[in-house]
This record gives sequence, C-alpha cells and structure tokens, in this order.
Amino acid sequence: MKNIFTTSLIALTLLCSSCKKILDTKPRDFLSPDQYFAKPEDATAALGAARQMLTKREVLGGYYQFRYQTSDDCYTNLSAAFPANLGLTASDPQWATRWNYLYQTIQYVNILLANLPRVPMDETQRGIIKGEGLFLRSFIYYELVKEWGPVPVRLVPSTDPTDVNLPATPIKDVYAIILKDLKEAEALVPAASVANYGAAGYASKSAVQAILARVCLTMAGYPLNDVSKYQDAKDWAQKVVDSKLHSLNPDFTRVFKNYANGVIDKKESIWEIDFNYVSGNSNPSGSIGYRMASGTPTLLLVPPLGNTT
Repeated sequence: MKNIFTTSLIALTLLCSSCKKILDTKPRDFLSPDQYFAKPEDATAALGAARQMLTKREVLGGYYQFRYQTSDDCYTNLSAAFPANLGLTASDPQWATRWNYLYQTIQYVNILLANLPRVPMDETQRGIIKGEGLFLRSFIYYELVKEWGPVPVRLVPSTDPTDVNLPATPIKDVYAIILKDLKEAEALVPAASVANYGAAGYASKSAVQAILARVCLTMAGYPLNDVSKYQDAKDWAQKVVDSKLHSLNPDFTRVFKNYANGVIDKKESIWEIDFNYVSGNSNPSGSIGYRMASGTPTLLLVPPLGNTT
C-alpha cells in the first residue's frame, strides 16, 4: 500500500510539473501593446491603423463635409436632398459618432507614441514615425477644437475604461499643444520629394508647414483673436513656397482628370486622404463626389489639402 501511495504521489508530481511546462497562461485571443510592438513593421502598421481612421465617413469620408454643412475645402447645397441635416445639433448621434472616431484615432496614436521608443529599429525611421504620429494627433485635435471649443486633451494612452471624465482644456491651451506637436513633427518628417510622402501618402514636411499656416490663421481669428499669428501663418506658408515642391497645375481640368485616373500630383496637391486602396473598405472612394449628376447637389473641391476622390 505504501509503495502504491508513493508511486501515485510521484506520478502526480510529474504530471503537475509537466502541466506547468506545457500550459500557456498568456491569452492568445488578442494582442496587448506589450506583446505587439516587437519589430519595425508593427510600428508602421499601428501608424497605418490610426491614419485609416481619417477615411471614416464621419471623419473625412464625406458625411462631415457635406451632410454637416461644413465649407472648409468644399461646398454643397444639400437642403433639398437632406433637409433634416440643416437642423443637426452638437448632441446629434451623428456628431457623437464623429467625436468618438476622433478620440479613437487619438488613442491609437497615443498607444503608438508610448510604445515606439522600445521598438528595435533605425533611429531615423523611428523619428519619422514619431513625426507622423504627432502630426496626425495634432490634426485631430485641430478638428476637435474648431468644432467644440474647449475639449479634453489626452496625450497618453487610456488603459482604464472608466477613465473617461477628463476636464475640458481651454481653447488657448489646446492650440498651444497643437503648435508644439506640429513643430516637432515638421522637423522629423521627410520632404515631399521622398517617395510615399506628400499628396496621397504620409504627411510631408511641406504638408505639416501648410497645416501650421492654417492653424495659425485660425488662431488669429475668433475666438482667440491672436493677431500675432498672422505673421506666423505667413512665415509657415512661405516655407511651403520656398520648398519649390508645389505649384498649381496650369490646366485646372487636368486636376480632376488626374483624380479620376488615380494619378497622384504632388505639385498640385500638398496632402490628401487616400480612399482608393484601403483594405476592406466597402466604399473605397469615400462618399465625396458621388452625388454630382444633374439635378443633385454640386461639388467644388479645392485640391491643395483636399481629399482624394
């Protein structure tokens, strides 16, 4: 009996020992940031995921520009086709969707920036990805502060689903953060002459400079009325001119022919949101320009800083 007990005890000990060796206690149904950022391609993919959020219809995919009656880069009269849109308020669910997507993009960028320092990669490439992340986050905060005024600012990833009650940051402070990040990005990203940067690629140096000029112009007007920013806007715009990388196409009809044929014109278009090659996108061309037949709302695009259609 004693031998049987001893043998059973040894077998149970060996079995438990084996279980510890073969049992993987780490979950495999999702990837945490600690598991994911292990190689340069992971950082690039994370940046791409954040950038793809811009193609959402409520972000820059069409609904925002047309159905919400904005007139930044384009204009349409939707009163006949969508009369209810003229009565949208800030509490409308469509606005809430836009708000959620914008902050989701910020969360993606914050996760990228927080984990980027530990990714084993070339330092120059690390700097470029950081610059693109800072640019994208700044652009999103610019969209938020223009539309909602004082908004919560989060510069680190949120790790707790209950951590949602952030106080609104004053408008002036939001713009200060935007300028700081954009200026850092401007020093890190490549020129538009480099492949994959500018136009329908990642933001180039001149694209960042152009957005800096636009941000400064906004700050010079209501509600900040900081007239000193007029000079800053001029200086940043002059940098774009001095780069000699951009000029208007002498044939304006060629601009639209290029869009229709998928021809990327970096000279004419400083920065675009590319809808044409988004994997899994059920509407790869976005919603911009699809209501252009006779008797329907008309569309006017300003190509520089506009959208790829």
